[in-house]
Amino acid sequence: MADDLRGAVIQARQKLGTSERRTCKVLGIARSTLRYEFRAKDEDDLRLALIRLAKQYGRYGYRKVGQLLRIEGWCVNHKKVERIWREEGLQLPKRHKRRKRLYHHEASVIRLRPLSQITSGRSTLFTTSGATIVPTRCSQSSMNIRVNL
Repeated sequence: MADDLRGAVIQARQKLGTSERRTCKVLGIARSTLRYEFRAKDEDDLRLALIRLAKQYGRYGYRKVGQLLRIEGWCVNHKKVERIWREEGLQLPKRHKRRKRLYHHEASVIRLRPLSQITSGRSTLFTTSGATIVPTRCSQSSMNIRVNL
């Protein structure tokens, strides 16, 4: 459609001998439409560079790869990089969930229960400064307490 309009403006200018501005105004066309030149987008080299960097740096996403492309000299914005990334079906590998450790990063043991009360089986140990109180159960109704010093 734009080519038809350009042709009409050129033909009217040649026949009537009017200026470009007046002809465009009469036909209701913006002058920028008349002067627009289509540039074919050759993204093949960009695609190859993006795929090469994605393979070389496996854990990098499209943002970091876009930065690397700009460092290499490509004039490209993040939207184009993301669009090509999606079209090529590139994805980051899935991260594995880290297993929780029972030790601290300083290699010291972390207790899950406080030191004052440690339960083992049916008896509970209560520690105080210098003494350990061990309750022993003989029956449900009575309880004996043994103190170790």
